[in-house]
Amino acid sequence: MSENAHDILKEAAATAAVTGSLFSTFDIIMLILLLGAAVWWLYSSKKDNKKDEILLSKYSIQ
Repeated sequence: MSENAHDILKEAAATAAVTGSLFSTFDIIMLILLLGAAVWWLYSSKKDNKKDEILLSKYSIQ
C-alpha cells in the first residue's frame, strides 16, 4: 500500500474514533427497517403456504 493511501486510511480511522460512531442514525434505522421487512416477508410467506395447503387439501382428488 502506498504512503498516501496509508495516510488517508489513518486519517479516516482517526476521524471515526473522534466522532465516536461508525454508523449514523440513518444507517441504523435503515438496517432495522430492512430486518423488519425480512421478518414480515418470511412470516407472510409461511402464512400463505398454510392457506395453499388448506385449499389443496379441500379440493384434492383422493
